[in-house]
Amino acid sequence: MRSIKMFIIYSIFTTSIFAFDGVSIGYDGSQFQSATFHNNQLIYGLDFLHANVTTEVVDEYCADYDYYGNCNYYSTKTEDFSVSINVFMPRIGYKMAGPSSGKINTYNQIEAYLVFPLVSIDVGEGGDTDEIEEVIEDIVDVMGFKFSKIIQYNFNDQLSLMAHVGFNLTIGNIDNDQVEEAINGRLGMTYTQLSLKFNL
Repeated sequence: MRSIKMFIIYSIFTTSIFAFDGVSIGYDGSQFQSATFHNNQLIYGLDFLHANVTTEVVDEYCADYDYYGNCNYYSTKTEDFSVSINVFMPRIGYKMAGPSSGKINTYNQIEAYLVFPLVSIDVGEGGDTDEIEEVIEDIVDVMGFKFSKIIQYNFNDQLSLMAHVGFNLTIGNIDNDQVEEAINGRLGMTYTQLSLKFNL
């Protein structure tokens, strides 16, 4: 799978990705989180996902022992543990024009994307998590494909509204020297999205 990743990365940097004639911002029901650049029929963009989990652990220990080894009083120590994940998902795709009527255009679209996780783990004082973070980032090898039908309503020459209805297929595996056996998996789901497109 890593060879396919390298091919997609190579395709991104060997095509004219820095030239674009339109930009769309996607809305998935919770927040604007997807930016897509359009260059004729070629599209490319970047999705971003952030997740953070924090927990507080209270550890009770004996602060003073008497002569016989009995605890005179206990004390507590509180530590915060947190895991933060930033996921970058670069995309590249192609759209094919479909039937049009008046101000409405339709497209068939296919996209390929990669998943690059950046992990930060904080386990309090004295905890060394650098190796764990590197292993997690190294073993996660994920890519995916989106197949969608797009209906675009053109308000004018510079602004349009796009409705996406499609299928998202994610393919991943865990394969590293730290893992004895490779683990492969697939996840497929339908999705919908609204986008505002600004034409230049």
